[in-house]
Amino acid sequence: MKKLDLIKIVSYIYIALPLAFFIFGWTKIYLIGAPLTIAIFVSLYRMAKNAECRTFNIIESKKDIIKIVIIITIILLWVYFSGIGGYTWQNNDHKWRNEIFEILIEYKWPVVKGTAYGSNGMSYYIGFWIIPAMIGKLFGVNAGYFAQYVWAVIGVSLVYLLISKKNEGLYIWPLLIFVFFSGLDIIGLLLRNNDAFFKYTFGMHIDNWAVGYQFSSFTTQLFWVFNQAIYGWIVTLLVLDENNANMVLVMAAGLFSAPLPVVGLFPMALCRIWNNSAKDNHNGISGIIKKAFTSLITYENVIGIISAVVVGSMFLSNNAISYTALAGGKNNVRNLVGIVVLAILIVSVVVLVRRNILKGKQYRRIEIYRRIQKVSIIALKMFCALFIIYGAIHTIPSKNSGTMDNNLLYYILFLLVEVGVYIALTYRIGKKDNIYIASIIMFLICPIFVIGSSVDFCMRACIPAQIILYMYIVMRIKDLVINRNKMVIAVLTVSLLLGSVTTVSEFARTINNYPDYKENGIEYARKEQIMESMNFCSSVDDSIFYKYLAQY
Repeated sequence: MKKLDLIKIVSYIYIALPLAFFIFGWTKIYLIGAPLTIAIFVSLYRMAKNAECRTFNIIESKKDIIKIVIIITIILLWVYFSGIGGYTWQNNDHKWRNEIFEILIEYKWPVVKGTAYGSNGMSYYIGFWIIPAMIGKLFGVNAGYFAQYVWAVIGVSLVYLLISKKNEGLYIWPLLIFVFFSGLDIIGLLLRNNDAFFKYTFGMHIDNWAVGYQFSSFTTQLFWVFNQAIYGWIVTLLVLDENNANMVLVMAAGLFSAPLPVVGLFPMALCRIWNNSAKDNHNGISGIIKKAFTSLITYENVIGIISAVVVGSMFLSNNAISYTALAGGKNNVRNLVGIVVLAILIVSVVVLVRRNILKGKQYRRIEIYRRIQKVSIIALKMFCALFIIYGAIHTIPSKNSGTMDNNLLYYILFLLVEVGVYIALTYRIGKKDNIYIASIIMFLICPIFVIGSSVDFCMRACIPAQIILYMYIVMRIKDLVINRNKMVIAVLTVSLLLGSVTTVSEFARTINNYPDYKENGIEYARKEQIMESMNFCSSVDDSIFYKYLAQY
C-alpha cells in the first residue's frame, strides 16, 4: 500500500476547508455552493491520494519525544503570547479582528448589514476565522475563541513540520530562528535621524522604523495579522514543494485567507511551475512552455480557477481596492512605476534562465536576449531617475518638520537594513535558484506598491519572500556547520541577534501590558466601525459577488 505524505495532506485540508465552507455558506447553494464545495472535496481527495511520501520519521528515539515536547511547548507559548483567542493582552489590530470574528458568529452568512449609506456586505479575507466561527455558532463565543487558539496552533505546527520536511529532520533550532527572525530594525532606528533609538525600551514596536515601508518579523506578523500570516506561510511552503497539477488550487485556497501574500508569491509560483516543467525536458524553451501548459490543465486547477473567480469577485468589490484605483495622483504614479519595474525584472529573470539553458551552446538568437538584458539595465537606470524625480511620492515623518520627502537613498537604506545583510550571506548558495532570485525581486518591488491608504501591500506581499530568505538562512547555517567560516559565522550570529531585538520587544509589550488585560479584558471595535469601513466591507449594490453569487 502506498504511503501518504500526512504533513502535506493535513496542510491541504487546513487551507482548503475554510474555502469550501465559505463557498457553501455564502454563495447560492444550487448554482455554486453545493457543486463547487463537492468539487473542492473531490480535489482534496485526489491531491491526498497523489501526495508523494517524503515525510521524515518524526519519532526515531526517546530523545525525539523530548524534542517534540519542547517544540510543542514553544508553539503553544508563541501563539499564546500573540493574543490569539484572547487569553492575554492583544495588540491594537486585534480589536478589529475580535469584532469581525464575533460578527461572523452572530450574523447570518453571508454577512450583510444596512448602514446610513446603504447595505454593506463583508468583503474581507476571513478564511482563518471560518472554522472557529462555525464552532462559535454551535457552542458559543467562548468556544469560538478557544477554537481560534487551537486553529492557530495547528497552523503554526504545520508551518514547522513543512520546514522540517525541507530540513529532513526534526530540529528545535530552526523553530527558534523562525520565531526570532527579523530585519535589523534596531539598526534602522539608530540610523534614522531622531531620538527614537536613544529612547528605546523593550516593548516598543520598531518594525515600522522606516515609516512608509515595512517588512514585519514573523512574530510581528503572528501578533498583529495572524489571519494572513499563518496561511501565507503554509501556502508558500506548499508551493515551494508543489507539482503543477495542484498549483492553482493551492494558490486559490491561499488567496481566500491571505490575498496579499499570495500576490507576492505569484512570481515564485511561476518559477516553481517553470522548474517542474524543465525537469527531464530536452526540447528547449518551447518544450518547457508546452509542458507547463499541459501540466496545469487538471481537474484540481480548473476548480482552483473557479474558486479564485468567486473569491476574487468578493475582494475586488472591497472599497480599499476601489480607493486605490480612484485615488489617482501619487499612488497611481507609484503603482505604475512598480508595474513597469516588475515587468522589467521578470524579463531579466527570463533572460537569465534562458542564457543558463543555452550556456555552452552556439545559438544565434542568444544575441537577442543579450540585447534585452541591456534594455533592462537601461530601464532600471530610468527607474532610479524616476524614483528621485518623484521623491515625494509619499511622506515620511521626521523629527522636526513632521514630513520628509521620500527618495532613493531612503529606499536603499530600508532594503539594506531589512534584508541586505541576509541576502549577502545567502547569495552564494542561492544565486542559481530562480525562486531565490524572484524573492529578491519581490523585496525590491513590494515597497513601491500601495493598496488603500496604508503600507499593507509592502508588509504582507513580502511574506513569501521572507519565508524563502529564512529557508536560505537555515541552509547557510547548516552549510557553516560543515564548512566553518569564522567571519561569516560572526556576521550571521550578530545579524540574527540584532534582528531578534524586534521579536523580544513584541513579547515584552505583551508582558508589560498584561496587568491592563487582567483589569479590562480584550478590546473590540464597534460593529458599525466594521460594517462601514472600506477596509472590511463593500456596497452590495456595486458588488458582483453580492449581486450575482451570494445567497442572501
